[in-house]
Amino acid sequence: MSEAPRPEPSDEVKAILREFVAIQKAKYGPDWKKKLSAEMAAKSRPFIDALLAAHRKDPR
Repeated sequence: MSEAPRPEPSDEVKAILREFVAIQKAKYGPDWKKKLSAEMAAKSRPFIDALLAAHRKDPR
């Protein structure tokens, strides 16, 4: 079964993404993707650690 091709994003979505990228580049610099992903990982770590701890206690 083949997947249908993804539709092209609308011009509005493309504009939103361009603005997002511009903001992130201004905030983090040229390697914004690495810095943003590291920041998001640090912010989500307490939640993920709690989930893993709960799973270890009751691994249903």
